[in-house]
Amino acid sequence: MERELNCLRCQSIMIEGNVLDGRFLVPTVWVDGAPKMGWLGPKVNPKEVRKLKSFRCPACGYVEVNAGSDNA
Repeated sequence: MERELNCLRCQSIMIEGNVLDGRFLVPTVWVDGAPKMGWLGPKVNPKEVRKLKSFRCPACGYVEVNAGSDNA
């Protein structure tokens, strides 16, 4: 079980959610380095992709996003 994350502003317990890409409605990911463009968009090495974990405070609205260490 993961530990609870407390808000940095008001110390309330945060809830996990997702930041969705507005075009494709898929969770956003983080990639190392500057973007390298190809014919069909950015070239991405799958080993460099990290899932983003997002948390929102229900009391004050603060949002925190963490790239973590797990591959997507």
